[in-house]
Amino acid sequence: MNKEYVNALILYSLAYIYCFHFAAKIENIRSGVIGQINNVHTSCIQSCLPSNKICNKFSNLKGKKYYTNSRDETKNTEVHKCYSTFYNFTHFLLYFLLGIFSPNCFKETLAIGIAFELIEREYFHCEDVLDILYNTMGFICGKYSRLYFKVLM
Repeated sequence: MNKEYVNALILYSLAYIYCFHFAAKIENIRSGVIGQINNVHTSCIQSCLPSNKICNKFSNLKGKKYYTNSRDETKNTEVHKCYSTFYNFTHFLLYFLLGIFSPNCFKETLAIGIAFELIEREYFHCEDVLDILYNTMGFICGKYSRLYFKVLM
């Protein structure tokens, strides 16, 4: 099996375990270190000002239910005031790592990213079209940062 496919499989497996097992189990804990982790999970990295029409249009690309496991409608409402969330960042980070460790698998990772978004929409009734954009940007940045890391090695 191609080493890049193995790298991608490992990264996707880690992301799956984190999102659907760890984060899902701790979602309702609000105190201590776990509570702080939850605050990060639901954090807004870049807010939209009410007057910023472009930002507000992008933030409205998020579905009515943004978080896969959340029944908390307040969180799902608040996220629509964000252009960029922690989860958008994790999409970027995952695909940044995929770009570094599986640089020749862009088509495959793009297809998997789109498939996951469709699964989230169909089975979890949550969506964020911007995730595909963050995936693509992360992959491209990761792929081209390899050139920088090779110079340092």
